[in-house]
Amino acid sequence: MTGEDYQTKRSALETKFEEDLDALNRQYVQENAEFKVGDFIYNVTGIIKVEQIHHEGDDFPVVVYYGKRYKKRYGKLVPTKHNQRGRLWGDLKKIKNTKPVHLL
Repeated sequence: MTGEDYQTKRSALETKFEEDLDALNRQYVQENAEFKVGDFIYNVTGIIKVEQIHHEGDDFPVVVYYGKRYKKRYGKLVPTKHNQRGRLWGDLKKIKNTKPVHLL
């Protein structure tokens, strides 16, 4: 085996490992996501309507929710200006029985 052969095989193994690890992380997120697309969730940093669910982290996957940001105004959920998008993870809670208000 030449040095070039070694590098080619090593690169193929590393690529396969990364692909398998990504698949494992996606499976973990799919099985452990507490909320689903369309849910309004919040923590101390804000409120979003879940549009996508992904993972982040190198050692262990963390479930991260992405979506449009909202704020509460007079007991109603109102989209933030400029259609801001946000991401939330950590100590999250679902907002129940709340309908959003769409401003024109």
